[in-house]
Amino acid sequence: MMRMYKKGVSPLIATILLIGFAVALGAVVMNWGKTIVEETSFTVGDCSRVNINVDENTLCYGDNSIQFTLDNIGDIDLESVVLWVVGDKNSYQIDLPDSNLKRNTQASKKVLYDFNSYGNIVQLQFIPKIKSEDSIIPCTKNSQEKSRLRSC
Repeated sequence: MMRMYKKGVSPLIATILLIGFAVALGAVVMNWGKTIVEETSFTVGDCSRVNINVDENTLCYGDNSIQFTLDNIGDIDLESVVLWVVGDKNSYQIDLPDSNLKRNTQASKKVLYDFNSYGNIVQLQFIPKIKSEDSIIPCTKNSQEKSRLRSC
């Protein structure tokens, strides 16, 4: 009669090894995630210093254009401002030219808008962008939304 000797890892030891591997892998992933959160946490802090205002007295549309005055009332300089126009046919987004506003300054703007392609204006959203280290970050939580426009 031939005897077979099985050599291998017992199920108990295999389970302990698998649990140890899972814990080690979890620790590596958590450490990596913590590093990413710490590196990007400055974004929220800088965006909390952003505050823009759109003067409703100057906000109007007509002759295939939208006119408005932006006022940077925050305590940080803006790199640029994005205008997102929601029309009843489609939406339109433009990075406003020359919209880098120093703090406590304002600028009047006129943007071309094609009513045939995008329809009547339903809503405008002004999204400020700031420069933080080597990247430009949109501060969407600090955007201004306007839905009441008058004709010029």
